[in-house]
Amino acid sequence: MNSRKKRFSISLIIMVSLIASASLSLSSQAYAARIYSPDGKGYLEYIMTDTGHAQPLLHLEGTGYEMGFQHGYLMGEAAAEVASDELFQHIFQTFVLALGETGQIINDLVMTDIGKRLGLNVSNSGMKPVDFIIAALKIFAKQNEKYIPQEYLDEMRGIVDGARATGVHLKYEDVLLLNVGFDIYLSIVYRVGTPLLNAADKAGTLTKGLQLSCNAFAMDGKATIGDSLFLGRDFMFNGPGLVDNPVIFEIYGKGRNRFVNIGAAGMVGVFAAMNEKGLGIGMDMVPSFDCTPTDVGMGTAFTAREVMAKANELSQGVSIIKNSKRGVSWLYIVADGQGAERGATSVEVSANHVSTRSMKYAENTWLQKLLGTPARQQEKYPDVLIQTNHYILPNMYANYPLHYVDRGSMHRYDRMIEMLNDPNHPLGGYGTYDFDKAFDYNNWMYLTGEENETPQSYVNVSTTLFDLTNLRFRTLCGPTFGHGATEYDWSKRR
Repeated sequence: MNSRKKRFSISLIIMVSLIASASLSLSSQAYAARIYSPDGKGYLEYIMTDTGHAQPLLHLEGTGYEMGFQHGYLMGEAAAEVASDELFQHIFQTFVLALGETGQIINDLVMTDIGKRLGLNVSNSGMKPVDFIIAALKIFAKQNEKYIPQEYLDEMRGIVDGARATGVHLKYEDVLLLNVGFDIYLSIVYRVGTPLLNAADKAGTLTKGLQLSCNAFAMDGKATIGDSLFLGRDFMFNGPGLVDNPVIFEIYGKGRNRFVNIGAAGMVGVFAAMNEKGLGIGMDMVPSFDCTPTDVGMGTAFTAREVMAKANELSQGVSIIKNSKRGVSWLYIVADGQGAERGATSVEVSANHVSTRSMKYAENTWLQKLLGTPARQQEKYPDVLIQTNHYILPNMYANYPLHYVDRGSMHRYDRMIEMLNDPNHPLGGYGTYDFDKAFDYNNWMYLTGEENETPQSYVNVSTTLFDLTNLRFRTLCGPTFGHGATEYDWSKRR
């Protein structure tokens, strides 16, 4: 399906160190051998998964630039693989192919819209559509630099300098595009494509299927066994380079909260993370017409990083998202397992609107019916929150009613509810979830065989369970399911 690149090569010195370390007494989770950056603060080591795979862990510490240099110096080759035009070529081509004739229409409209914004006549550009779009995305990425905090700009430049110090050629514009390009692309695609997606879906012409496949949940209280608040984050998005170079990051930024992030080499923004105060975060796609094409702010990955770096309580994390400059619709899930505001919130946003749904949210049935809301909240417990890829809150439909409700998203939401409510299901049963079972519940699509995945299938990109009360996590971040799960007790590392 994807043209897969060979995973980043490990130098002979690292390989010898790893082999030698296998015969030494190890820490409870990681190889004893560490490869340090020149400043002695950043390091790369490997954690053994439950199938014996060496999973990279990258520890970064210091100022933004210092952490970036450490990142680029220790994983420059992997970062260059991820921050490549090939990733966005894949995103572009997959989207068009998935929607057949509808995709081609959306593609033509996107091209026209981009051309207008750049003051160009696309038909006379002499470039292939995919190359034109990538070049345009890089221009728009530069235009959004003004929204990105300086420390993150410094970190991206540090990645480039660190990589070049080891002989790896990496461009700043490529690292910038990796971190904000997806938001820019979606801001245009959602704006021109949402009406067509709705029309095509009603007409039954989405024959090749458009799947938005991210799941998230939070469990606490009587839903679980013990005193842990769990945050599950199944982040499903494929692309060459991105899925081939998973990294567990420890980010110890100067003057910021420390946090761990399950991401990919070259990423400064956050996919799925947990900070030292017991807060966790993830985000899911949701198509809406309410976008501001090309004017996207810092983007969702940097917004999530801001939450991890600066929020100490749940309300602070939610406030950072609410007050952010946004240009794309997203669903965030934010949870807190240690603070005074322990709990979880689903934050449904578009460019101009935001609504929140806590664990204790009770739907306004009459308003749902009045609006003809296609998706209804089904969680009946005050300590469970489930989120897939569609809005649930009536306010979001009322504020800007033109959204695309993916049928696959509604199916996954329904299935997770069914399992939760079924005490006889191997992955189900409200009140029976400990750490192991909650992780399996998070990984239900693979374990139930609904996606026909095998151990050779790519994880795309990670499936992670955070215990936000005890600061530990377990993650499948691949590249394949066969690489196994990494369990990590971060409380013992800090």
